[in-house]
This record gives sequence, C-alpha cells and structure tokens, in this order.
Amino acid sequence: MRGFGSSTGVGLIELYDLAQASNSRLANISTRGFVQTADNAMIGGFIMGGSPGAGGRVVVRALGPSLAESGVSNALADPTVELYDSNGAVLATNNDWKDSQEAEIEALNLA
Repeated sequence: MRGFGSSTGVGLIELYDLAQASNSRLANISTRGFVQTADNAMIGGFIMGGSPGAGGRVVVRALGPSLAESGVSNALADPTVELYDSNGAVLATNNDWKDSQEAEIEALNLA
C-alpha cells in the first residue's frame, strides 16, 4: 500500500475470505500503520494455500479517506494497492476500485 504519487499518510489494509462455505479458517486479518515511501513503504503479507489454479478468491482493501471520516488524523488521501506473487511479479494493482470493481464490491457489502 502506498499513497498515489508516493504520498504518505495513515492507511488500513484488510483481507476477507469470500469462500465461507469452504473449509477455510481465515475470517479477517487487518493492519494499520504509517505509509511512507521507498524503503519505508508499508508491506503486509499473507499466504493463500491450495493447489495452483484452484480459483481461490479474496478481497484486499486499502482504506484511507474513510479513516479521516472516522477521526483518524493524517489518513492517506488516495491509497494504491499492489499484489505480488512469491517471485516478486505483480499480480494486480489498483488505484480506485470504482474504476473496475464497483458492482462486485458493492454486491459483497464491502463498499
């Protein structure tokens, strides 16, 4: 997670397991920290098990502006999320969920 244009501030990352009917154990994991740049960027990690191509689904959220609405000072104004695989290759990046995922995220009541 980092601020758009390498800006800094406080952000919140959350992870939800969407396959609740499966034999999974994760319900939610989240972290909050000061997001900086370069060697001080905030890095959160998780491992998703299963066989390759098994089709597991997760939602990874990066909150910033709504934290300010809840009274968090110095909240990140425009968070960006990048997901990498174990080899360091970018799997996905997102700067604004409304650009490409709005309907799906709203259907999950996570908007």
